Amino acid sequence: MKKAVLLVGHGSKDPEGNAEFEAFAQAAGMRYCMLDYVEPSLPTALASLAAEGITDLAVIPYFLFAGGHVKKDIPEIINTARKQYPKMAIYLGRHLGLENALLEVCAERCGEIKGRNVLLVGRGSLHAEAVADMAAQTACLRTFTGNPAIYHCFIALAPPDLPTGIKAHRLDDNTPPIVVPYFLFTGILVKRILRIAQDAGCEVRPHLGRDARLIHLLHQRETEIWQKTQLMGGSRSCKPF
Repeated sequence: MKKAVLLVGHGSKDPEGNAEFEAFAQAAGMRYCMLDYVEPSLPTALASLAAEGITDLAVIPYFLFAGGHVKKDIPEIINTARKQYPKMAIYLGRHLGLENALLEVCAERCGEIKGRNVLLVGRGSLHAEAVADMAAQTACLRTFTGNPAIYHCFIALAPPDLPTGIKAHRLDDNTPPIVVPYFLFTGILVKRILRIAQDAGCEVRPHLGRDARLIHLLHQRETEIWQKTQLMGGSRSCKPF
């Protein structure tokens, strides 16, 4: 038996974002691929791992929420690969979702608030579940930090958009909110958030980025996959573990 773990990132048109993801995957000790824009793509990575003789592969979607990529694109590619490489058992793990580690890292990125409103900015999605999860994560962060003045908006695909969020959450004295990109890595959208927020006079705090707590969360996902495959007798169901 020869095992491996494959971390699937979104991919970016921004080389800086791809380099940040690659460094993170290497720090986690995992193979990696990108779903869009750059190689290695998920099909390329699966072909390479099969040629290498990997017999058991754990695939972890490194996505915050379950949008179209997590719900449709990744499972479809994996189902195709299972037919192409029958000697390699491919097990699909869960995306990140709502986890305390993310709350801890996000609270740290928010930093000192000093009575100001905080505006988390998510990517946005056409899938209602992903949009609802962003709202749930915002509510959890309020509870986690004890700060009720934390709100959210999106940079694309779903309302409210960033300009609307900034306008809605200025204080009575016109002080703009602190903006926190709720993104794993930098890229075109994170840099767009920075431009829009700074033009509106907002202070922008760092995105989630590379953090040991997120690496630990990935290792928990990996352990979860291997434990459940043992309990299920090696089931290859494409339903995430």
